[in-house]
Amino acid sequence: TPYRKKIVVEKSSRKILYRSRKGGWTNNEKENSDRKYEGEIKNGLPHGKGTTIVFKNGLKMVGEFKKGRPWNTKLFNSRGIIIGTWVNGLKK
Repeated sequence: TPYRKKIVVEKSSRKILYRSRKGGWTNNEKENSDRKYEGEIKNGLPHGKGTTIVFKNGLKMVGEFKKGRPWNTKLFNSRGIIIGTWVNGLKK
C-alpha cells in the first residue's frame, strides 16, 4: 500500500469573547467589557467569520476578522445602516 501523509487542518472554534476597555479579549464578560464578539476564534482572538457588538452605542461589525482585527467587514449603526467598511484590513 502506498504511504499517505495525513493532513490535519486546524479549525477555528465558534465562541463568544468580550473586549476589555483596557484592550485585549477575554472569556469573562465581567472584566469591564465594552463589546462582545461571537464567531470563529483562533489563539484567543477573533479570527474568521463573526460579529462584534459595541454595548454603549449599538454599533455592529459583521464579516471576517484576522488576529483580532477587522479584515473584510461592514460596520452598521444601531439602525442597521452601513457606516463603514474594511477591505483586506484597511478602512475604506
